[in-house]
Amino acid sequence: MIEKITLTRADGRQVAGRRVTVGVHTIHIERLDGACHEIQSHESNRFVPIWDHFIEMEERGTDTTHYIDVVDLYAGCLTPLVAWWSERLYTHRQRKWQTII
Repeated sequence: MIEKITLTRADGRQVAGRRVTVGVHTIHIERLDGACHEIQSHESNRFVPIWDHFIEMEERGTDTTHYIDVVDLYAGCLTPLVAWWSERLYTHRQRKWQTII
């Protein structure tokens, strides 16, 4: 089943939409701080009711950016599997960022 992800800001405005195969994954942007280069979101879906995500980017020289993902999640008995999967997801994504940035 393919569902649409709805990204919403704290004020309720829609930010973007993407298609995935796991069902509806809601992302609520709680804080978007351009000055500190930080993003805090509260995310959830039917399998993972708690997926809190913190992203921090720090410039380290002209051609270097330090990028950090911190994820707190809870998925009941699926938590170990989801944690294993999300670690691989973010590792893959950070590798892709290295080629883009």
